[in-house]
Amino acid sequence: MSAGDLDTNSSLFVLAYRLAGSLEEAVNPTTAKEVDSESMLLDDRLVSLRQHPTLHKQVEGALKARSIKRLESELLQEHGKFH
Repeated sequence: MSAGDLDTNSSLFVLAYRLAGSLEEAVNPTTAKEVDSESMLLDDRLVSLRQHPTLHKQVEGALKARSIKRLESELLQEHGKFH
């Protein structure tokens, strides 16, 4: 198995896939469309999840949320430096 391959039989993968499915069912359809329409550079780590669309979507959403929080934090820190 190469570094890019996923062990789809591992308990971690199975659990992550089930969680992604549950989150997919619980998400507001409007929110999902808004998230899909946002542009984002594809993280290289997501490439191996493309064959698992539900899991890919949830991981991508988490990465976007984390990126937004990080940007917000950096902006607040910059704002504090100048005031």
